[in-house]
This record gives sequence, structure tokens and C-alpha cells, in this order.
Amino acid sequence: MTPAVSPDDLDGLRDRFFDALARDYNTAEALAALNEWMREATDPSRDAAGDSHLREMLSVLGLEGLLAPPGQAPAAVRELASQREGARARRDFATSDRLREEIAELGWEVRDGAAGFELLPL
Repeated sequence: MTPAVSPDDLDGLRDRFFDALARDYNTAEALAALNEWMREATDPSRDAAGDSHLREMLSVLGLEGLLAPPGQAPAAVRELASQREGARARRDFATSDRLREEIAELGWEVRDGAAGFELLPL
């Protein structure tokens, strides 16, 4: 997603979110609409979707901080994560797990994805 206006075809899901909150603050239904919005916005067949609806919905819930980019991990943490990625590639899962724990002790979480790892502060 990019910081831009959301596609018009997602307006209905945003409206469902706010309608649910207007009905006795039905958060379960609102979160279901938010989840569906996310699924549609991140569909691989879609061009990059703007995130204005998402920012609006998260703001109402007080969760806009979820969209703030995390700070960059220190060099030592990035190095451990690179070593861990190498261990995973070698299928040395004991070393990979140990390095994950070391990274966590330094206050960072490693998330693996198709494009590689991501480091998030704990």
C-alpha cells in the first residue's frame, strides 16, 4: 500500500466499517470489514492501493500508530538477522532459533517473508 487515496471500489468496505461502529460500536463487525478491506487492498492482482481508508479506520480505533514505520534496527541486530537468514538457508534451524532468541533479547522481532526478513521493535 502507498500513502495515497484509496481506490473507489473499496469505499463500500470503509462504509461497512463505519456503519458497524455506528450500531452500538459493533467492533467485531467493524474489524471484519477492516480485515476484508485489507485482503482486497493487498490482493496481488491489484495495482498498489492507496491507504487513506486504512488510516481513517485505524485512527478511529486509536491504532494509527500501527502504520508508523519502525525505526531501523542497530547494525549488530541486522548482522545477527543476516546470520540467521544464512542459517535458515542451510537448514540449520538450531542456530536459526538461537539467533532469533539473541535478537529478541536485544529488543527486536524477526519476521520472515518471501522478500527476506523484517526487523520490528518489541
